[in-house]
Amino acid sequence: MRNLAEKENNEKSMVSIRHLYKSYGNGISTTRALYNINLEVERGEILAIVGESGSGKTTLLNLIGGLDVCEEGEIYLDGELLDLGNDKAMAECRRESIGYVFEKIQLIPGLNVLENILLPVRLRGGAIEKKQLTTFLKRLEVFQMRREPLRRLSAEERQKVAVARALVNIPKLVLADEPTGNLNSRSGDYVLDLLIQYCRDYGQTLILATHNRAYARLADRCVEIKDGRISAPAS
Repeated sequence: MRNLAEKENNEKSMVSIRHLYKSYGNGISTTRALYNINLEVERGEILAIVGESGSGKTTLLNLIGGLDVCEEGEIYLDGELLDLGNDKAMAECRRESIGYVFEKIQLIPGLNVLENILLPVRLRGGAIEKKQLTTFLKRLEVFQMRREPLRRLSAEERQKVAVARALVNIPKLVLADEPTGNLNSRSGDYVLDLLIQYCRDYGQTLILATHNRAYARLADRCVEIKDGRISAPAS
């Protein structure tokens, strides 16, 4: 019965995490980054994971996104068990199903705005109809700057580009790791509102990692992570 219940939960959730452990180092220098994480994220839900620097937020998002490997546990995405140790399978999964907004942005300096945004589409071997692309760029407020090199952009404009890049493939799941970390409060509020509203309008599941409790309250639900453990909902 337990296995049947878990199967049903995995199928109805966009993300289902079971008994996840992650450590770094060896022997006496081992650091436990995550300890027995269990978490369900529903389809279309905006979930905030709130915690201080070093609490395990980024490690958890990297595991969900297949950028790191755990030593124990399972992660299901839309009912399918992720093969975290298979680099090729996870790269394909990210291209097809996951958008990632990194804290440090990680745009490619040699490409202009439009080239950066369309990179996931090209890696996927796809294309976007011109009218659809124009609508998308205007919605994310990057249309006017689409031909600009990155060096001419402000921090807020660069983060808008990073958000657009994460959303361009219409992923099932969007992971945002401190997406306002390099912005002032005004720009941070603006960019986060843009991201959350887009995901709500298109029914995308968003997992937002943040240390800012005011931002966490914008989500449908929030959980707290401390010393690698999920605790009671943050207030």
